[in-house]
Amino acid sequence: MSQLPNLLVIIPDEHRKNAMGRAGHPIVKTPNLDALVARATAEDAGLPGVPLRAIAKASYKESRTGFSEYQDGGSKTGAFMVRWGMWKYLHYAGLRPQLFDLAGDPHEQADRAADGENDREAKAALAEGERRLRAICDPEEVNARAFADQRCRIEELGGEEACRTTYVFNRTPAPSEQDKLREGPALRPLPRGMPLPRVAGGRAAP
Repeated sequence: MSQLPNLLVIIPDEHRKNAMGRAGHPIVKTPNLDALVARATAEDAGLPGVPLRAIAKASYKESRTGFSEYQDGGSKTGAFMVRWGMWKYLHYAGLRPQLFDLAGDPHEQADRAADGENDREAKAALAEGERRLRAICDPEEVNARAFADQRCRIEELGGEEACRTTYVFNRTPAPSEQDKLREGPALRPLPRGMPLPRVAGGRAAP
């Protein structure tokens, strides 16, 4: 989720820079990415940027905050994570947070959030995790927007019943599968009581 205006981040899944039609790849077709490249200007080439690989290989800075947001299929609420130093703080909108000491517990087996009342170190880390998170976003507001977006998408798709009786999948359908979805009737109903599908950003799956 970008906090800067007019900034669009596009991350192709498992995609190398030479796996593009414009890069001359003999098999891969990427018309949309090619169109973006075609619109680029010489000024764009001078914009600042750092490859993720370079960041990953650089020495770790204690002051740097790692951040991620998760809104996906079957999720009851949004999940937000910040990481700094040895701490990993997880915030769930409307639910209690989690806290892990990655130095002493790299496999995240012991939730230190439960110690927050009696352990000054854990209490301070919980407060710092929430401070760092809210410096990036308001998790409750972001979560509310995601669910509102989902509700709008459900209405666009014909309402809750239509979404419950549409094809169920747990991944992005391949182009050939998408064609079948457009052509035919509902292929497999969603079991009664199962939450509606959601994808990143809180949208219902089409």
